[in-house]
Amino acid sequence: FLGIFPTEFNKLEVAAVQLEPGDRVLIYTDGIYEMANPENEMFGQQRLQLFIQEQRHLPLEVWMDKLVTHVLEFTGQTEFNDDMTLLSLELSE
Repeated sequence: FLGIFPTEFNKLEVAAVQLEPGDRVLIYTDGIYEMANPENEMFGQQRLQLFIQEQRHLPLEVWMDKLVTHVLEFTGQTEFNDDMTLLSLELSE
C-alpha cells in the first residue's frame, strides 16, 4: 500500500469478494473526493458513490470520462489541483 503509515496498516481488513461478469472495480485516490467547490464543500465519497450507482449503465470508458467531468463541473475548475488516480476494471463474459 502506498501512503499507509504503520499505525494505519493495523486498521486494514482483508476480505474476499466474488465478482461476476459485468461487475466493475474502481480504485481511486483521495484526490477525487477531496476536490472542493467555490464554497469549499468537498465532492465527498457520498457523491462519488451516488455517481457510481446512477451511471453504472454506461460503457466503462464513457463512465470514467463522465466521472472526471462530473467532479470538475462540481468544483468549477478545469483541472485537478491535487494528484488524482482512477483505475477501473470490468469483468468480461
